[in-house]
Amino acid sequence: MIMNKKNLILGGILILLIAAAYIYNGPFKKWQAGSGKPKNPLAGIEMDKLDKIEIFRLNSTTILEKIGDKWKIGGTKNFYSKIDSVNSLLNVLKEAETADIEIASENKNKKAEFNVDDISGINLQLSVATKVRTNIMVGKMGLDYSGCYISSANEEKIYYLKANLRSYLDLEDWRDNIIFSNDKTKINKVRFQFPNQQFTIEKKGDQWSTVSSKPVALDSGKVDEILSLMSSLTAAKIPEQNFKVTGLEKSQIIVQATGEGLDNTIMVGNESAKGSNLYFAKRGNSDNIYLITKDDRDKLNKKIQNFK
Repeated sequence: MIMNKKNLILGGILILLIAAAYIYNGPFKKWQAGSGKPKNPLAGIEMDKLDKIEIFRLNSTTILEKIGDKWKIGGTKNFYSKIDSVNSLLNVLKEAETADIEIASENKNKKAEFNVDDISGINLQLSVATKVRTNIMVGKMGLDYSGCYISSANEEKIYYLKANLRSYLDLEDWRDNIIFSNDKTKINKVRFQFPNQQFTIEKKGDQWSTVSSKPVALDSGKVDEILSLMSSLTAAKIPEQNFKVTGLEKSQIIVQATGEGLDNTIMVGNESAKGSNLYFAKRGNSDNIYLITKDDRDKLNKKIQNFK
């Protein structure tokens, strides 16, 4: 009986020792290892709930505001961000939220060296429901291009974040330069308007023809070029939004493509500068001003003979 009681006591002590060893080598060691790590300023933000991203540089500011499922460029009337650019940024922000972080320097005088100063750094502010959740300075990329240096204005330490935010913030222009993006097979009518003439072509069945009392059949292959342009047109550049110099108030070329679920109108004005080969243009339903190439302008400047 005494032996059994002694065995039970010894067995209990053994179980306690095993449990203690497990706690020490498992959870405790993990806690111990993590207790000395710096806190990731992006942790716990819930990037899926972001509704405002502010990107400040020395000489420029970009504000992205979520409107529905799109990101509008703050301070503009109707410009939205490039879809690929903002999606890439959101993806790397999610990666950064759980990324490892380590101290790179505790010397505030080295901020310029790591590009986390006011001159060469990118100040990033992220907000959820109008509340700023983090405000950090993003510096240069690491030597392996897999991370970047970060800091904040109110602390001396500089950190290395193992997520490359810098490469996704380094855009000169976030505005989307796509003018039209549709399925050209949906277009069934195109109207052309010039100072001295206007005409319309339409599709009936598989045949394109003029709209007149005596319709003339047209070459579908030649019509396809204008269909491609009026369904997939991208600006060469986005200029200063100064309507006065564009010549768009008396557009020399107006082309409208309509069809199933689409109504695309492009208006073309003056050449932006003599010899530039870029022309001011705008959609009929927007005040956004774009520049298109001379080649695209010439494709719009058609006569009915060009489609026969």
